[in-house]
Amino acid sequence: MACSQYISTKETTHAARVSRLLLDPCTDLFRDILRNHVTEVQFPFILQKEKNTLSPILNKAQREKLYPRSGNFTGTYDVFDLSLLYILLRNISGITPHQKGWGKSPDPSDRSLSANIDRIREIRNTYCGHAVSVSLLDAEFLKLWQDLTIIITELEGSLPGGCTTYTDAANIIKTVTMDPEQEKRFLDMIDQQHQSTADLKKIMSGITTNLKNQNVNLNMLELRRVVTDVDITELEINQKRERTELEKVKYEQDKQRTELNDLSTNLARLEKLSNSEKKKYETSRDDREVDTVVGETTWSDDELYYVVEETPSSGELYYIVEETSQGDEEVDYVVEETPSNDELYYIVKETARGAKELFDDVVEKPLIGNLDNLIEETARSAARGAEKLLDFLEDK
Repeated sequence: MACSQYISTKETTHAARVSRLLLDPCTDLFRDILRNHVTEVQFPFILQKEKNTLSPILNKAQREKLYPRSGNFTGTYDVFDLSLLYILLRNISGITPHQKGWGKSPDPSDRSLSANIDRIREIRNTYCGHAVSVSLLDAEFLKLWQDLTIIITELEGSLPGGCTTYTDAANIIKTVTMDPEQEKRFLDMIDQQHQSTADLKKIMSGITTNLKNQNVNLNMLELRRVVTDVDITELEINQKRERTELEKVKYEQDKQRTELNDLSTNLARLEKLSNSEKKKYETSRDDREVDTVVGETTWSDDELYYVVEETPSSGELYYIVEETSQGDEEVDYVVEETPSNDELYYIVKETARGAKELFDDVVEKPLIGNLDNLIEETARSAARGAEKLLDFLEDK
């Protein structure tokens, strides 16, 4: 009686059929999709190229299968289960992620290749990997089978050749007789999937922890970068401030240099002006001295009028010259006649008086017009008479 709960029923048979569909046709379908994107000849080289990407997300069994200690992978895709095939399709096939991204529940309207691959993953995790019980009611089974059939048909349509092998297999498995041994076999596979899922959870937990640590490190690095950016910004500000100060100093130097040049120019100009003013001063001083002399020799209007009034007329000057000339003739006559001492004394006295009067007139009165010429001739005539007189006196 205690073992009656483990007897096969219609509901457990539904679960076994779903497990068989996932573990056989769907797994083979994943293999063909992988071959369509990465050939088995290329696979070992891509494995080595993507080792750093794949190794952290593989469990121990998967890692030993892909990266054996004895050397490189030499097997075929037939040794890969559904879980490992999903990892390879997601990471090395080059298939474009769906709208929500790999590993997330796709949008119902998204019927892309990656979306359908993720739908198979979700069904497998729900009914094989994480199932609480291995039994399905009729309604749930029929709805699930319908969804799986559509997904398989769409995935198969992405392969070349247009075959319907896996869709046909799904229709057969839905109604084929399931003997107790086959049912037990697939139920055991479900248990193995449970264990594989548990291992995968452990790996994912470790990856999550590593990612958190990496995020902490990234945050620290980001913080350091921000601090560095702040330091760089402050350095740039200080450099800009120093450049501004240097420009100000340069401006002041240029300004002082300009002022010095202007000062030198002004000094040269002042020196030149000083020399010029000195010459002007000396010239002015000479002019002042001349003006002083002229001022001292300049007569007032009354004095000038008096001189003009007292200046002899042309007739009077002519009379003086004529008388002087007659005096010369008389002197000649006297010399010839050999006058007496009294007469000689009288002549000398009169001649001296005439010369004195003439001299006074010349010195005290200004020369006007052509009078200077007349007086000069008169003076010459008087001088000749005086010379003759001296000669006569010496001879006598």
